[in-house]
Amino acid sequence: AARGLRVLPILPGAKRPPMAAWHDAATTDPDTITSWFTGLYRDHGVGIATGPASGVWALDVDDYEAYRALEQANEPLPDTL
Repeated sequence: AARGLRVLPILPGAKRPPMAAWHDAATTDPDTITSWFTGLYRDHGVGIATGPASGVWALDVDDYEAYRALEQANEPLPDTL
């Protein structure tokens, strides 16, 4: 959050937030984040809301074969973090 990435809680064992309006709830506010993870969402994971508001995007490829097929259909992907 200190780097401008909008944080939100993620349901334990899942890939989704616990709230319906997560895109509006995601925040960089340290007080809100502290409140979430020491209170109601203390057992939850941490997610990052990607897109223009955070200045990042993500590509989720679940296996190497899918990754290779994506590159073969387009072009090699650049190195990433």
